[in-house]
Amino acid sequence: MRYIAPQELPQVWEAVERGLTRILQLCPDTWIPRDIKRHLYQGRCFLYFCDEGFFIVEKCCETFSGEPFLNVWVMYFQPGEGVKVKREIIAQLDVLRAQTHSEWIQFTSPRHKWAGMIEGDFKEYGRIWRRK
Repeated sequence: MRYIAPQELPQVWEAVERGLTRILQLCPDTWIPRDIKRHLYQGRCFLYFCDEGFFIVEKCCETFSGEPFLNVWVMYFQPGEGVKVKREIIAQLDVLRAQTHSEWIQFTSPRHKWAGMIEGDFKEYGRIWRRK
């Protein structure tokens, strides 16, 4: 995994946008790829990329305690490819957690298939129910 600085974004954006579009096809959300691109250019989130896929993280603070945490906003890997680089992803996230002085790493997804990828490394911590 390597960090993609904002000035390097045009070199990988086509692949990232394809992954983001695929994510939205599987689980619609409130963001669109253009939102993420804007956040990346503004330095509000950070892109880590490899041939197999990518993840985007942001530093957040827990609403009530104010404790800082590292949020994995988006993670996309070609089917079956994420498992191949799982150790590298976890190691990179651990480094980022330490660098950002975050208390924990958080990843939220409605897709149950992620459980096999993160099992043993992440613990389920509550569920979210939403009504519109």
